[in-house]
Amino acid sequence: MFHIDGITQSETETIHPICADVLHYWQQRAEDVGGIPKLTDIDLMQLWKHASYITIEDIETDPTSAEMRFRWRYSGTMIHELTGYELTGRYMDEVFDADDEDVDVHKRIARDGILHYWRRSLRNTVADWAPIPYERLSMPLKNDHGSIGHILNINAWSNEQLKETGSDLYSRDPYNHNPAQVGMLVSCACPPGSHHSP
Repeated sequence: MFHIDGITQSETETIHPICADVLHYWQQRAEDVGGIPKLTDIDLMQLWKHASYITIEDIETDPTSAEMRFRWRYSGTMIHELTGYELTGRYMDEVFDADDEDVDVHKRIARDGILHYWRRSLRNTVADWAPIPYERLSMPLKNDHGSIGHILNINAWSNEQLKETGSDLYSRDPYNHNPAQVGMLVSCACPPGSHHSP
């Protein structure tokens, strides 16, 4: 059993069902291979019901600065709706400020091979959006050389969460057609009362 940073064992019963499904799949694959699975051990077709809420990031090392960088290899359509960005192919530092807690969490996952869960809100520094509460579970994946080379994320939110905070995901241009909305994304603590209840 792998420890999940950011949540206690008893609290795993309260996570969003979509997160729970993907966690169960990752744990099965980890059991099958006897440790952290490789990217090639993950079959998105087996997760097709949740694929639109999934992102997969490649972990790269910048040759000049030796800093870790994260590039989205895959980003599902609902992530596009949530963020207003087409993330596939982009680097995290192009979308999130380098000091954002999200970047820090990804570095810990890459360095320590931990699983990480959080409930946060997402906002855009330029667009006039209400903060959007969501849950995310991040799971490390190895590359072909046996190092942590990728991160599998499942993101989830509910209409109830959006209503409680007055957020309306569908009242804005979800595809960021407005150039004035191309600010940085910021992860912040969830407003009180915005946690998912099953």
